[in-house]
Amino acid sequence: MASENSAQNLIKFFQEFQKKTAQNPNANTGELSELRTLARQFETRLNRPTRIFIGGEYGSGKSTLANILAGEQLIPASILSGGLPPLIFRYGAAIGAGAGWWGKKVNALADYIDFVELTAENPDFIVIQLPNPILKQFNFFDAPGAQQPAKPDRRVEEMIKRADMLVWCTNVLQAWAEPEKKQWSKLPEKIRDHGILVVTHVDLPAAQHGFERVMSRLMKQAGPGFQAIASFAAPTAIDAAPGGKTTDKRMWKDSGAASVLANILSEVDLIQETLISDIGATAKSKFVPFVMARNTDKKQKVETPPPPAKAPTPAPSKPQEAKDLHPILQSWNLKVDALITIAETPESIDDGDYIQTSCDVVMEIIDTISEADVLDDKTDWILPQFHDALDLLILLQVEDGDTPVIDATNILVQLGRDLPKIASLTK
Repeated sequence: MASENSAQNLIKFFQEFQKKTAQNPNANTGELSELRTLARQFETRLNRPTRIFIGGEYGSGKSTLANILAGEQLIPASILSGGLPPLIFRYGAAIGAGAGWWGKKVNALADYIDFVELTAENPDFIVIQLPNPILKQFNFFDAPGAQQPAKPDRRVEEMIKRADMLVWCTNVLQAWAEPEKKQWSKLPEKIRDHGILVVTHVDLPAAQHGFERVMSRLMKQAGPGFQAIASFAAPTAIDAAPGGKTTDKRMWKDSGAASVLANILSEVDLIQETLISDIGATAKSKFVPFVMARNTDKKQKVETPPPPAKAPTPAPSKPQEAKDLHPILQSWNLKVDALITIAETPESIDDGDYIQTSCDVVMEIIDTISEADVLDDKTDWILPQFHDALDLLILLQVEDGDTPVIDATNILVQLGRDLPKIASLTK
């Protein structure tokens, strides 16, 4: 949930950045153009689920696992010999399917799935949309039949390039032989670094003898290349979850499906957390300086800039008290005073709640100033400054460590110094 909130905060920041800079004369040139492009890319990436490529040798159970993850027995065994193009499974409110081409288009989705009809146009891939909630967290790619990841055709290569992580299926009866290792090693490092190894067909009678020895060998030989290894008995999993709904939890657990799914979700969470951290760091290093510089330029037009602020202190000083304050100033000072008092006792602070409350206070004053119509030509920079401060506070919600509360408090204090510069509030 924390990652989801952080992602939404970043999305909101990038949306606001694009909105506020849309009318800028330099929106399509130079640094601002690059930042706007980057903001759109970041927003798109944060909005999409993690993409998983299901790989493995022919007969390793890739498509059977895909059926289990989809919650539907969609891929018929009769056409797994190469009769299907790559498949993309994603979430949708209702079942649907459509043919697509890389870099071009996806046909309008039909409200049924007919593989004969879908393959008639020789598409690069087929999109399958399902109302399975798990697909809100990740999409997955499957290349059914005899297509080999080591020498994939163009359609599969394009699919692999778009993946974020790997689930590799290995048949327990011939697990991790040299040809298979070579296939795996040729996949991009970025997805191998987030790989889960699924040992399939463990329900077969021939697999019972020496199973523990095989798993021990895999842990030694393959373990260093994967984030987790789990065994999987597909028939048991299917019996435990007919129609995609688990009816026998013990059987589901015994099949290994619960462990496979838990390991996948754990890696998806790690990818998301890393993504948020990396994008948040880029926002802080590239977007924040631009926002601050823009604000400084506006401010310099109407007043001499104040001397550089001293380094932040754990307990910033409260705004100066004054007699007969304007109600807007009085309300602001009371709320900021309360927040500073909380900041002075860090052991009792919930960082997320503190920063969210700070955002609420700033949003309220923005609405109040806008409705009161108290700005003039000399102070029209103040409202944009409050908007920029709100953007910075939103970014603080994705930061870790002890500084976010201190930084948030200092932002409020600086705004409190600027607010009285609105002449009508101090008369």
